[in-house]
This record gives sequence, C-alpha cells and structure tokens, in this order.
Amino acid sequence: MRSGHALRLAALAAFTATSGLVWAQQLYHRPVYSDIRWLGRGGTGIALISDGTAAFYNPGGLGKSDAYQISLLNPAIGANQNIYDSAMAFMDSSPETISEYLDPFMGIPLSAQATYFPYLRVPHFMAGYFIANAETLYLRNPVTPELNIDYRKDSGIVIGGGYGIDDRFFVGASLRYQKRAMINDTLGGSIISDISLDTLLDEIKRGEGWGLNVGAQFRHELGSDQAVHAGVAFEDVGRTTFRSQTTGRGAPLTQATYASAGVAYTGQVPGVSYAFLLDFKNLTYTGQSYSKKIHAGVELAMPIVTVRGGLYQGYWSAGLSTTIFPFLTLDLASYAEELGIGGGQHVNRYYMLGLQMSMELNQKKQRKQKYTLDHL
Repeated sequence: MRSGHALRLAALAAFTATSGLVWAQQLYHRPVYSDIRWLGRGGTGIALISDGTAAFYNPGGLGKSDAYQISLLNPAIGANQNIYDSAMAFMDSSPETISEYLDPFMGIPLSAQATYFPYLRVPHFMAGYFIANAETLYLRNPVTPELNIDYRKDSGIVIGGGYGIDDRFFVGASLRYQKRAMINDTLGGSIISDISLDTLLDEIKRGEGWGLNVGAQFRHELGSDQAVHAGVAFEDVGRTTFRSQTTGRGAPLTQATYASAGVAYTGQVPGVSYAFLLDFKNLTYTGQSYSKKIHAGVELAMPIVTVRGGLYQGYWSAGLSTTIFPFLTLDLASYAEELGIGGGQHVNRYYMLGLQMSMELNQKKQRKQKYTLDHL
C-alpha cells in the first residue's frame, strides 16, 4: 500500500514538474511596475521600501510607516541608448535602398518605457492607480528582415495594507485589478515591408486579471541612529493570468511569480541619512543566471538632494533626486539590464527622467517634503 502511494506521489510530482516546464515557456518574467528611484540604486529596496510603491515591491513595508502621504504627480519616462545611437547613424547616412534605410537599426534593440502611479498612503493602508508601458523593437536578419516586438501596457487599480508587530516585524499584502495589452511576437516576410499601424493593432492581445503580492520586513535597531533590515516578497503569487478581451487572438502572457529577498543597513550622521542595500531578485526563475539576480545599491539622502548608485544585473546604475519647487522633485536615473541569460552578453542601458509631486503629514501634524524613497 505504501509503495503504491509512493508511486502515485512520484507520478504526480513528475507531472507537476513537466507542467511547470510547459508553463515556463508561456510566462512573462518582468515586474509589473518599477519606480525610477529603485532603478537608480540598482533596483533595490526589498528590506526598506515603505511608501505607496511598496504595494508592488514589498507590501510588508505598508505596516511600517505611520505617515499620511499623497502622491498626485509622478510620471517617469525613459529610453535606451540605442535609440540615440541609431538616430545619429541614420542622420549621418545617405540611404537609397530599403536595406540601407534599415541598416542603422539592424541587430540593435530599441527600447522605451513610461510609468505613472498616483496614490494615497495612510497608516497601514494605500490605494492607487497605475500605468506602466514598456516596449522593445528588435530588427534582425538583413537578407530576410524580421521584427521582434515586445510591447506591454499594464494599467489598473491597486490597494494594499500592512501590520507591524513591536515595531520590528512587518507583514502586508496588496491586491490589484489589472488590464494588459501585449504584443510578444516576431513579424517577418512581406509583413515588414507592408507594416502599418493597423498591422500592429491586429497583433495586440488584451486581457484583464487580478494579481496578489505579499511580503514581510524585519528591522533591528543598533542604537539610536543605525539599524539592520531584512525582507522577503512575492509578486504575482500563484501567477497572474488574464482573461482575453480580444476575440481570436487569445490572452496576454501570464505574469510569472516574482520572488525576492533583501537585506540593508541604514544610519545617519548630521545632515545625511545613508543606506546600503543588497537584493536577490526572481529567485524562482531557473532560466536566469545568478549574475542577473543580484542587485546592490547605496543611497545618501540630504535635505535638498538625494544621490543613489548601485549594480543592476551586473551593470552600474546611478540616480539623483533634487527639489526644484516646494513638494516637487526632479528624478534622474540610469541603469542597464542584461538581455542575455547571463551577465556580460547583451547590455541594454536606459536613461530615465521623472517628476515627483508628493506631500506627507506625520502623526504630529507637521508637514514635510518627501525627499527620499524610504523612511530610514
């Protein structure tokens, strides 16, 4: 009897593993939303994040802060360096044939992204609306051109809450209703020469679904001005699937579960708060090398300016936030992602620009400007 149970369990495990491999080919392994400030410091913050963006990054941080915050204006846009380089090469050329027109863009991924996330944050709860766009065009094979399109637009409503225990341990969760429009396909042959807006629209898959994020954070004080932190987070728990809204074209790709863990050390000296961070991203994805999963960052926050730096998938990142008007901050960032399986293969560097209009009110009813991403 026991051996029969063992055989059935082994068969079930084998079937589950095989199903996982099949599903892995149909999953989208990218975060739904990334904030420009995270990207500037290597994409780190699992152990520290506590403002409204914690709903995406680590909802456990929602149980940490007792402040009231409203962020009405926080758009960010960015493009990769290849767009500038290809445009310069095209302007310097004198194309006469279709092939020569395409030469400056051949074999080079052209990428752009944009985000917008207004939200309201109160003690233990947040609610907001988000938009996140990301697109990459990759033209290959000069003789028989192929155009690979990876376009994704996510939008929806997110709510989240958190709870703290003894001001040391914090847990939280966030739930979002999400719409996704997506093209993840390769167009070739005569489609390239006849490509039009209508052609692209015909390729878009649209769907809607619900996503769940959960997380936890731990903080241990090392005196009055230093602390160590740890955190773990799971984005899109159980995978986020989408119900198709496009007849005949199917639903967008399923959003993969995104597991992360991180540690941090924070402190302050007169006039400066600092943080050192180390994160391990996408731990559940076996098709990615560890060089892409390790992220590191540092942040120095001062009254008027915050500077950031780090490593994102093995490449340097940098960021700067500076106050230009009361309650209005200008954000700059640069980071690079690895398009290959491991580090050092195909770098894709982005340059980002953003604005943050945010006002915060603590429990003592004192207004203060939001200079940094985290409550350090």
